[in-house]
Amino acid sequence: MWIFGREVLLPAATVISVDPEQRTIHVERTKDQIKGAPEFHRDRHLGDAGYREELALYHGPAGPFGGPFV
Repeated sequence: MWIFGREVLLPAATVISVDPEQRTIHVERTKDQIKGAPEFHRDRHLGDAGYREELALYHGPAGPFGGPFV
């Protein structure tokens, strides 16, 4: 769980930097964008193609070459 009380998945391409000393990850998303992201439920969404499609629609192309969110 995190500060907003729910879990979301973000594309790896949104990671800008990682600070292991501070245990923080900086991403290229605003708090509002993260708040609005589809909620992630590990027991329902792992391996769910429909959920991946929902993420792709929300976040846009996330692959390194503009490909789908997979």
